[in-house]
Amino acid sequence: MRNKETLEGREKAFIAHFQDNLHSVNRDLNELERLSNLVGKPSENHPLHNSGLLSLDPVQDKTPLYSQLL
Repeated sequence: MRNKETLEGREKAFIAHFQDNLHSVNRDLNELERLSNLVGKPSENHPLHNSGLLSLDPVQDKTPLYSQLL
């Protein structure tokens, strides 16, 4: 009988510890989601200035500099 009680106690302790860990992960994910909403989305229009002229290079397939800059 005593062995059964200790087994049940360990199971309850494991479940409580596991639930605490799940709550911690849930809290961390909520915090991550909140912080990610504060970060602005990157702009699609990056000013390339003179490097934008590299897209006019006729040997673009041989020198992928423009695509690397993007």
